[in-house]
Amino acid sequence: MKSFLLALTVFTTLGLAAQSPCDEVSILFVNFDPLDPTVIRVGVQNDSSENFSYPGFRIYDDQGTLIGEEVVNFFGIAEMSYHGVSHNLENIEPGESIDLVLELWTGFYQELACTFDVSTVLLPPTECGEITIYAYYPGDTQVTDNLQLTITDAEGSEVESIDFTLSPGSFYVYEPVCLSRGCYDVLVGTMDAAISDDLTVTFSADVGGQPVTGTAMGGDAVLAMQLDVYQGCDTTTGIEHLSNDTFALYPNPASNQLNFSVPLTGIITD
Repeated sequence: MKSFLLALTVFTTLGLAAQSPCDEVSILFVNFDPLDPTVIRVGVQNDSSENFSYPGFRIYDDQGTLIGEEVVNFFGIAEMSYHGVSHNLENIEPGESIDLVLELWTGFYQELACTFDVSTVLLPPTECGEITIYAYYPGDTQVTDNLQLTITDAEGSEVESIDFTLSPGSFYVYEPVCLSRGCYDVLVGTMDAAISDDLTVTFSADVGGQPVTGTAMGGDAVLAMQLDVYQGCDTTTGIEHLSNDTFALYPNPASNQLNFSVPLTGIITD
């Protein structure tokens, strides 16, 4: 009986030791970053005790051609992490399923740790990016601003207009807005002559995406930003702080409509 128990214990121990930590690593998603379509986002869940030190992902197509390699910027993978891999893919159709092979390397690409076969949709069928908008006044100026944020498309048509109020130290979060594939300009201004305090506005595409953030200094007339949603726009995602003499808001005072007037030289372009 003792010999049987000893053999069972040894078998169980060997079985556990032989289990690969890769068996406890899950790929949560593989898709384009809506705010930077030159990057493939990879979401990873690690339930093993292995931290995969200095990890990096290589992505191959179903022909074995390397299409992207991550720049190593993590010490390891603990529980959940999100990775961005620049790629050279072109002409991906909305809703198209594509087969990929992901290699997880460690030690700055010195050792191959895991391989995953993934079938995924990189670009959603609707070509629509779920974008959450955050605005924040970090300062302590005792002024509350009534702000308006407008988003216009490449043809100059308004696609979203949001009125909100911010006081010092407060956050404003706007539930995700679905922006179709394209290039957009964003303006944030006040009903008054200038923004009263430092203002930060961030556009974020759910988990794992690279946010686009702009900051206006107190006294600026408007915060201007550019958004690229699944498009690869030929523009600079830039921020321009426009002074009062180059920017006009009207009517003033306003009740339910606020208009922006900005000279063409006021926006950053390539």
